[in-house]
Amino acid sequence: ADSKDKCLKSPGCRWFEVREPCERCEAWHGDLKNVTGCRDWNPYNYCRDQIVFDLLNKSQAANASGPRSAEFVDVVQHFQITQGRGSVGGPWQKGWSCDVWCDSVGCEGQARVNNTLKGLNYGGRLVPEKYLGLNGTDEYLFQEAGKFVDARELSLCDISAKDAGQRMARFLDENIKREHFETMAQGGFDTLRLPLGYWNLIDIEGTPDGPPDSKARWSNLQGFMKAKDYKKWIDKVFDFAKASGLRVLMDLHSAPGGQSGNQCTGCDQGPTNAIFFFGESEKNINDAVQAVKVMAEICAEKGDTCYGIELLNEPHNADRDAKHSDDIIKDLASCKMTDKPCRGLNFMFTDAQLANIEGLISDFVLSTVSNKATSPIVQTKYRTFLRDFYVKAIKVARTHLDEDKPIIIMDWPGWLDWWQHHGNFPYKDFGRIVLSTHVYEFWATSSLQDAKNTLQRSLDTLRNFSLKTDYD
Repeated sequence: ADSKDKCLKSPGCRWFEVREPCERCEAWHGDLKNVTGCRDWNPYNYCRDQIVFDLLNKSQAANASGPRSAEFVDVVQHFQITQGRGSVGGPWQKGWSCDVWCDSVGCEGQARVNNTLKGLNYGGRLVPEKYLGLNGTDEYLFQEAGKFVDARELSLCDISAKDAGQRMARFLDENIKREHFETMAQGGFDTLRLPLGYWNLIDIEGTPDGPPDSKARWSNLQGFMKAKDYKKWIDKVFDFAKASGLRVLMDLHSAPGGQSGNQCTGCDQGPTNAIFFFGESEKNINDAVQAVKVMAEICAEKGDTCYGIELLNEPHNADRDAKHSDDIIKDLASCKMTDKPCRGLNFMFTDAQLANIEGLISDFVLSTVSNKATSPIVQTKYRTFLRDFYVKAIKVARTHLDEDKPIIIMDWPGWLDWWQHHGNFPYKDFGRIVLSTHVYEFWATSSLQDAKNTLQRSLDTLRNFSLKTDYD
């Protein structure tokens, strides 16, 4: 293709160009026709090899300046890449700029996606988690609360004190402060994520559907105060954010019944995250849709200060790859030893597979150490269920949000490819849909290189996904 417009309509092609003016670009790199135009190149390899590496090896001036210098970085950032979106991405084009990454070891070129966010999580406020240790956590909020039998952690739903509402109000007053937002802005951040539980947004009839012991604990979540009473602190977050020039991403951190059994849902359900009950009934799904609707109403009310809404945080089953199945093996072993209903396993495996959990565990273990072993198949039923929920939630949210306001679907790196091929959220029907993921490890590493090695698989997954997806 001889033009940018034609190039972006050609599958697999990207447009490579130099943003003018840039006097040093040609002086340092030579004939720019060799590194521009319509190509099928990988942007990450392009920036690393054809731009940064070549500059350092072909130009004495560039080498003398050095990759850490402002003038070298400026030259590199003039090399840009654009990719078309297809039906999914709507009117925006996907773009990268070349950049330089330096650490204590050295420097290399990298492609940086344009229009990135620099954000952080303003967590543990409206969905307190004990391990975060915010002001008042042990002193009064969780005081005298007892951990549920088989639960791994003491969690919010274990608080049943008569003064629970007063404790929560004090906790929110002490942990949502104007100076937090000023500090975030001074640190160069532009967006914060605000986790919310369904009980912060809606008052539901009774409790979510699930086992009696879980229903009793969920009633504690709803017992702190009415949903309308939390609006005072949600408004504070938006007011403080606006005053500091920040935007807020509202996140449904907990769905009715729990999207996993983790304490981040407000209620640790037991020895494994596979114990959860979001899919227990239509009531749970409909209540979750109503919670998303309220988020959308608040987001619309807050205008540009609201970046968008995230439909659900960290659904169960972080990995599909049998070669990296430690968490799946732990789920299977824990569910074998408990009498609690492991609904997550029913989403992941067939009844025939679950009839022989010991054999299933053995198959997983063998598949991690032998390429000849047959890997067990992890079903995609939970993601299909989540997609049906997301379709309903997005349709409701779009009655309040315009088509360009981002609605975020979060999932783990191992599932992003599934969403690319099966999500089917075209812009014309759903507006701007953004995919989000989480990459982290909780144990310390001894060096930057150790951290890179630990996270390399997830980072490679994200890099490969970013090259072929039409979504942000």
